[in-house]
Amino acid sequence: KFKEVPCLVLDDLGKQRTTDFSLDALYDIVDYRYRHELQTIITTNATTIEELAGWGNKEYTTPMVSRVMERGAWVTILNADDYRVKRGVKSNV
Repeated sequence: KFKEVPCLVLDDLGKQRTTDFSLDALYDIVDYRYRHELQTIITTNATTIEELAGWGNKEYTTPMVSRVMERGAWVTILNADDYRVKRGVKSNV
């Protein structure tokens, strides 16, 4: 399903713990979407492309980020406050 939806949003990429299995599955999704020219939006707390590419096992992440960047753009949002805090949403953590 993730491979074929018209637009896929991967939120907070690089936050989760990874295994080679999970990175392999994610790489398969990103590569499929790249080859079929499907929209993929990625949000991350990484401040640079290099930082994101270095997350996890570089054997998977570097080519994955390269595919996304070939057809996309890196957009940095500076000085953005956490909207959850502004709205008064409290974390259970």
